[in-house]
Formats: sequence, C-alpha cells, structure tokens
Amino acid sequence: NRPKELAAHMQDIVQTKCLSAAYRLTGISVTKSDNVLGIRFDVLAKACYHCFFEIVLNERDQLVLQLTQHTLPAAVPITDIVQRHLVLGDGEIMVVGSMLDDEASIECEHSLLPRLRAFCQQVYHCCYCYHVRQNTFTYLEGITLDSLHYTIDHLELVGTSMIRFQLHHRLSGIATAIITLQYASDLCRLRAHQPSTVTITIPSRDDDYEEFVEQAITCFKKLPIQDALEQVTKLMAEW
Repeated sequence: NRPKELAAHMQDIVQTKCLSAAYRLTGISVTKSDNVLGIRFDVLAKACYHCFFEIVLNERDQLVLQLTQHTLPAAVPITDIVQRHLVLGDGEIMVVGSMLDDEASIECEHSLLPRLRAFCQQVYHCCYCYHVRQNTFTYLEGITLDSLHYTIDHLELVGTSMIRFQLHHRLSGIATAIITLQYASDLCRLRAHQPSTVTITIPSRDDDYEEFVEQAITCFKKLPIQDALEQVTKLMAEW
C-alpha cells in the first residue's frame, strides 16, 4: 500500500503544480501547505509578489485567517484591503472553519471564497497600478537623445503619486512644456494607473496655448506615456 500512497501523493503534487501554473497565467495563483495559505501575484510579466496567511485556532475553536507575511510594495495598502474584504463588521477576522462542526466549516468555506477572490483582485489591481506608474517614470528616465525627437529633463518622482518633468522638442528651441502628472494617492481607486490630474505650463511665452494644453492633457490622461509623448511633441512642432 505504501507505494500506492506515495504515487497518489505525487500525483496530487503534480496536479496542484499544474493548476497553480494555469492560474498564474491570469496573474493570481493560490497554494496551500499544511496551515499556510500562499497567494502569488504576477504583475506585467516583470514583478512577483506574495501574501501568506496562517490558519490559526482562536479561543472559540474556530479556524481563522491571519496575515503573517507579504512581499508587496509599501505603497499597497494591504492592511486596509484585509480590513475591507476579510474582516467582518464587528472586527472579527474571517472564519474559515471549525474544529467542532464539519457543516459549519463547509458553510464558512463557501462564504470565504467570494471575499478571498475580491481581496486578491484588489491587491492585484493595486500592484498593477503601482507598476504602471513606476514603468512610466522608468521610461521617461531612459529616454536618450539618439533615438527620439524630443528630450526630457528635470525629471522628478514625488512619492508614488506625482511625476514632474520638462519636455523639449529637439527641432524647435522654443518648444518647451513643464508637465506634472498627478496620480490618485489611493492605489485602490478604479483608474489609479492613469493620471487623475495633468498640469501643463508653458514657460516664458505670451502666446495663447489653451488649445494645445487641453489636447496635451487629454493625451497624457488617456494614452500610454510613449504614445502621449509622440502626440504632444507633434502638437509642439506646430508652434
């Protein structure tokens, strides 16, 4: 019987790994080992983060989830997300089972899954928004004179919610704009990966650039940073 048990155990391990790999393609995968629940978040094919929950026994012989460790960026409000999705209204953390009642454990499991799914989606959303902002700054930082018809200088990252820089059109010495991209401070907001406010200043110019500013603001709010820069510099070439 021992070889059969080992074979069955190995088959379970292989199936679990295959299932985890399949879920990982969606960006979120879950693994469970003994009394530890691990959640993995793969963001933009570049970053990988983990949350670990320990299943512990409280004083009422109930099994509850307790966040013990994570590798999330500091900007992700993990405590608030846990409170929002996994803590009940009376301050009790979500019960996942009972040591005394199997039926109660099944009921707890059914009520936990929607909450745990919402928790995972919220954390993934925050990680995604965080990395889109970081990638925007990294892209601006890596712009070189050799490959583009515009230049960036005075680049500044203020916390995780503001990017400020000067944009110069290389073919026109007079075309300069100061761009400030202000993002929502709360990464949980629906469109936190896009600038919520864009401020554009044209230094030392008396001309009326109101139409340009409106069009440029729309570009930075709605387009990826590469496309926004291309469109805005085309507008600047018309000055």
